[in-house]
Amino acid sequence: MLTAVGTALILSLGWLLTAAAAQDVIVSRAPEDETLITRRGTILEWRGAEVVMESTGGARRIPNARVVEYQTTWQSSYETARRLMDQRQLLEAVPVLARALDDEPRAWARHVIRADWIRCLSLAGQDPLAAQQFVELIAEDSQTRYMSVIPLSWGTVTHDPNFLNQAQRWLAASHPAVSLLGASWLLSSPHRPQALQVLEDLSRDIDPQIAHLASAQLWRAQVTTADARQLNRWLAQIDRMPTTIRPGPRQIAAEALLRQGQAEDALLELMKTIILSKEHYRLCLTALEQSETILTNQGNVRGSEGLRREIVRDFPGTSAAHSAQLRLNQGQ
Repeated sequence: MLTAVGTALILSLGWLLTAAAAQDVIVSRAPEDETLITRRGTILEWRGAEVVMESTGGARRIPNARVVEYQTTWQSSYETARRLMDQRQLLEAVPVLARALDDEPRAWARHVIRADWIRCLSLAGQDPLAAQQFVELIAEDSQTRYMSVIPLSWGTVTHDPNFLNQAQRWLAASHPAVSLLGASWLLSSPHRPQALQVLEDLSRDIDPQIAHLASAQLWRAQVTTADARQLNRWLAQIDRMPTTIRPGPRQIAAEALLRQGQAEDALLELMKTIILSKEHYRLCLTALEQSETILTNQGNVRGSEGLRREIVRDFPGTSAAHSAQLRLNQGQ
């Protein structure tokens, strides 16, 4: 029979093992020689351009640019959501991510979950909620490393009066990313003149991500009239953009290329999104749909069927997947 002391020792050992297993891990590159450094401890904060980890010797600040990977212990709800996302059950992940956000007590970890939720909400066409969640993301971290998940309109039009009213309020926001979000959704509304002015101003913003995205949003108003020289400037600017924000601008450039009869070049831009930006769920799906249409028009039966199968496989439950499956069935 265990004594009280023995029982206490076992419980203490169990607690220590659990605590050790629950440690966060960050692998980063040393600034001196780029060697990999593995640190174990507790991530205290991850905002802006750095992560703060409490480990042996005290708190350390590690620049995002130096972080190679990190590991942490997640709540079971987020583990389930990640598993669904890995299996491309993206629509099914939407309610699970909402629950995971409620379950997660750590501020920096909620930031990660919210970014995933925004991407899935956008794919689901829940634009008002996706936009509101991005505003929450900015409220949590004004210099978020997840700027790329901003759910801008790249041609989608909304007639939801509540959403448009909210977008008007965002238009006058102090944070440029929130103003950009509002202007994007108002560009195809009666408030187009105000939206254009805000986008013009933001295209000169000090933050290159804001400036590039605002410029690309302005292309939406010019896509039907852009000439070859203007289009070449757009393509050159896309090459200068951070890779994480290129898919939306590429979609506008591809549309302009198609209007100028350059289907092969348009296809090339769309395929870059499909191959390099799979985490941009909605824009990747749009690129697949547009590419499939181009190949169909070119009589490339094998290529178009391949893209339809990719839509069905990677985006189950969407209207695009349903339509692609119907066309595949009709071709059998």
